[in-house]
Amino acid sequence: MLLQTPTLQEEVIQMQNFKKKKVIVITVLAVMLVVLAICGIHKIVKVWKYKSCNTKYISIKQYDNLEIPKVKPEKVTDDLIDFSLVQYLQNENLKQHDTQSPIKEGDTICLNYAGRYNGSSFRNSDVKGLILTLGNGSIDNNFEKQLIGHKPEEIFSVKMTMPGNYEDSFVAGKEVTFSVQVDYIVKSVEIPNVVTDDFIKQHTGYSTLAKYKQYIKEDLKQQAKLKAEKTNREKAIEVLLQHTKVKKYPKEELEEIENALIEKDNSNAFYSNVSEKEYRTNMGYKTGKEYAKHIETLAKSQLKERLAVAAIAKANNLEVTEDYNQEEQEKLAQEFGFSTVEELNAKMVRNEIRLMIKKFYVADYLIKHSK
Repeated sequence: MLLQTPTLQEEVIQMQNFKKKKVIVITVLAVMLVVLAICGIHKIVKVWKYKSCNTKYISIKQYDNLEIPKVKPEKVTDDLIDFSLVQYLQNENLKQHDTQSPIKEGDTICLNYAGRYNGSSFRNSDVKGLILTLGNGSIDNNFEKQLIGHKPEEIFSVKMTMPGNYEDSFVAGKEVTFSVQVDYIVKSVEIPNVVTDDFIKQHTGYSTLAKYKQYIKEDLKQQAKLKAEKTNREKAIEVLLQHTKVKKYPKEELEEIENALIEKDNSNAFYSNVSEKEYRTNMGYKTGKEYAKHIETLAKSQLKERLAVAAIAKANNLEVTEDYNQEEQEKLAQEFGFSTVEELNAKMVRNEIRLMIKKFYVADYLIKHSK
């Protein structure tokens, strides 16, 4: 059987089919190259987007775009303001000056006196505006007894024999006469069931109840803001630590934290008037080994946080500004019950304050760059 030679038309069709297949193959290959390129770019973007951090001691696989669950400040409602009114007034520690009632033991009074011996004054003989509570031993018992029964604003004489070892030898062991006047008796103010404008004007620095409630509202809003801020910062550090792995703990720093924790427990034992061993037993640690393990675990936890915070701060050149430092110290003073920043710094270890504020600064950075 003879082979049949394809016609010209058939050759053209075959050529066209070949070209189509070639185009399809090239298209498929092109698409694959594009997909591969996109995947590569995506990986590059992902590496850039999710910053990592490695140091001698720790490895942080991601600290940007963290999924940090954040809370918003609670809303301050009129019901909450009304509910808080009595508590705010109680916190004012409201006092009034009673000038009508007779003085009795236990009263807190404002006392003035002038002592004279043979017509002459002596050391510490004249005192004005002394606030004291009768019966607590702050003044001589015989002197105090002669105040009982008199009324405020009344001027009367009190006689007493000065101690033989009194600081002024001129009157030591001598009978001295004091001219005495009590300005007023300090009494606590009872908060009425219905608080009026007059009550607010008389006992606070506000002229109306509405203005006092506005003060309460602003204060509650500030408290809610600080509470939410604290919660979000704690959550930010918590999420950061979930992405942090410790390679090894710096020995000296770990020992320093362990010693500080032990010293704190020993101090608590002293002020609780129990032995260190008894204090640790009360904490739930029956043996020294259990307590040592507890201290080690707690110290490692604190050090891990400290290392992670320091690493993020260094990697991003985060330096706490003076304004931020001052603002956070004021918040800490308020949180820990200190009246001023100076008192905060006097009562707390400054390095602890510095570390806390540094942690806040890093936490705020993490929140700002989170999802």
